[in-house]
Amino acid sequence: MSTYVIGDVHGCFQTLLKLLKKINYQENNDDLFFIGDLVNRGKFSAEVLEFCTTHDGVDAVLGNHDFLFLKLLNENKKYKPLKKLLEHPKRDAFYEWLIKRPLLAEKLIDGKKFMLVHAGIPFFWTAHEAMAIAKNTSNFILQDPSSSIAAVWGNKPKKWSNELNEEQQARFAINCFTRMRFINMEGALDLNNTSAKPKKGFHKWFDVFDFDKENVSIVFGHWASLNGKTKNPLALGLDTGCVWGNKLTALRLEDQKKFSVKVMHEDL
Repeated sequence: MSTYVIGDVHGCFQTLLKLLKKINYQENNDDLFFIGDLVNRGKFSAEVLEFCTTHDGVDAVLGNHDFLFLKLLNENKKYKPLKKLLEHPKRDAFYEWLIKRPLLAEKLIDGKKFMLVHAGIPFFWTAHEAMAIAKNTSNFILQDPSSSIAAVWGNKPKKWSNELNEEQQARFAINCFTRMRFINMEGALDLNNTSAKPKKGFHKWFDVFDFDKENVSIVFGHWASLNGKTKNPLALGLDTGCVWGNKLTALRLEDQKKFSVKVMHEDL
């Protein structure tokens, strides 16, 4: 039995099938975990969610593009790149499956702890605190999804504070877990810079997170411009820009070996 974590699929279903064949995925033996952004940009978002909801041992954390689908469906809005998914006969079932996915997950493999998240974890939260905040945020959303998903959409507040109200804390937490790339030492996020180089005063979130103290590895996606490279063996990036014409990558947690396949052109 192996545990595979797969990077940002973004609706590239044919490429996903190609990658599953490469790793010799066995549904009855292997666990499969997606690191978020299952949908949008590629042509086959519905097929990706159909696969996730009909195969045993499949789970995921939520990404920012998954949240976009939830928000659009809640508000009955049209969006051309997701037209097929928003009009799909199983869209409600896809919604119910996605909205119950966590923002942060833990895997213990041979005594080693991995934390799985779409974007990252800010340095001022311990691993334990981050997990508690992620669970509280998910509970906040699930209490009343029709209003809470819209309420947590936005860029502010840019910094965490215990004085923030529940809605503000949930919005900041979601931005950390699903959108963060750069952070400054005062705890403020730069949500606009999508490059691999920080602006003055900011740092890549994994360059200031204390991995050794937390005794954890963090597996994440979201950041295509990194091409999965972090220069930190404990920060395991899996977004290798599949939907931008590059590769889709899987990580086997047992030995931390990566497997990649080139995107199939029919997906784009």
